[in-house]
Amino acid sequence: MADPGFKLRAITIHFEANADVGIIEDSVFKAKEVIDRVTAERGVEVWSLRAVLASGGNIAESVRRAAELEHLVEAREYL
Repeated sequence: MADPGFKLRAITIHFEANADVGIIEDSVFKAKEVIDRVTAERGVEVWSLRAVLASGGNIAESVRRAAELEHLVEAREYL
C-alpha cells in the first residue's frame, strides 16, 4: 500500500429527505466498498463516511427518518 501523503476527513453522500431507507443502505454499502478498495490500493485514509438527509422542513419527520437509519451508525461495520 502506497502512502499518498494525505487523508480524507469525510466522504459525504447527500439524499433527499424522503429517500427510501433501502436505497440509503445500499449507497452506504457501496461507498464503504469503494473506500475499502481505495484504502487498500492507494493508501488513502478516510476518517468517516457520512449520509446526509436534506431537510424536509418538518423536524419531527427528520428525527423519525434519522431513527430509521440509526442501525447504520450503531453497527459500525459500515464505517
